[in-house]
Amino acid sequence: MNIPLNELPAHLPDLLRDNRPVVVVCKTDRRSSTATHLLQEAGMADVSVLRGGMEQWRALGLPVL
Repeated sequence: MNIPLNELPAHLPDLLRDNRPVVVVCKTDRRSSTATHLLQEAGMADVSVLRGGMEQWRALGLPVL
């Protein structure tokens, strides 16, 4: 699911209701760190950041679908 950071507050009820683990990703991990903090403050327990973001993911040669 792709949710821009500025739209995240509007999606919080749906994300919290889903109750699944979430890994937040952005280009470098700066915005995803902010998003993770927002999700945790809203009560989401199982949320983490993909450190290094997509830049690191691609640098490691990992697949992108």
